[in-house]
Amino acid sequence: MNKKIKFFSIALLALVLVGTVSAALVNYLSNSATADVTVESPLDLKYDNNTNMYTLEPTNGGNTIDFNLWVENRARCSN
Repeated sequence: MNKKIKFFSIALLALVLVGTVSAALVNYLSNSATADVTVESPLDLKYDNNTNMYTLEPTNGGNTIDFNLWVENRARCSN
């Protein structure tokens, strides 16, 4: 009976050791990549004041606001 307990404890210790090492290895190998990215839109939207921001005046529900919006296609495509 003593050999059985010794074998079981060694097997359990080996299993815990393998689990710990594999968990540390997965954590080490799965580091996330980081990058700085600038995304530019292929469309350029301009409002009345020739900027891409429009400040709304105070209004109530049901009121209308008139403004002009220009869209420029900046994509480099032939069609």
